[in-house]
Amino acid sequence: MAIDFIAQRQALLELTLEIQRIPAPTGAEATRARWVADALRKLGYSPVEIDAFDNVYACIRGEARRPALLVSAHTDTVFPSATDLSVRHDVINRRIYGPGVGDNSLGVASLLWLGRQFRNLEPPPVDIWLVANSGEEGNGDLRGMRSRGPPRIIVRRQHCD
Repeated sequence: MAIDFIAQRQALLELTLEIQRIPAPTGAEATRARWVADALRKLGYSPVEIDAFDNVYACIRGEARRPALLVSAHTDTVFPSATDLSVRHDVINRRIYGPGVGDNSLGVASLLWLGRQFRNLEPPPVDIWLVANSGEEGNGDLRGMRSRGPPRIIVRRQHCD
């Protein structure tokens, strides 16, 4: 069990750093959104959709359509696209430092990790929407989440079919 945890932790870290290397300043998240959509498709999710705001949607089909659960992570960062995205590993303190690692490459990686875990489980009680949303930082003013109305609107209008 401990070996599995260490391997999964390492895989999550590697995924985090892969995402972190894709510049995604607020308003310019399209490349990262396409990458996330491709990653979800590789996990077997279909359909995976990207809307006009660069939000990415995939659904884990549950036993019931509603109420549904929405799990999200924002794809944008506060760093301009020209930012040096180098990371520094502090082996002694077991830390990694770099622009956008914690806000929010780790969140997006965790969203994908969650999607991967559900591929090996029985269907959950309700549909679970995985949403990589845009425009969370600064002047983005939560544009991605606001674009579809409150989460209750999303799940009333859409289901996994």
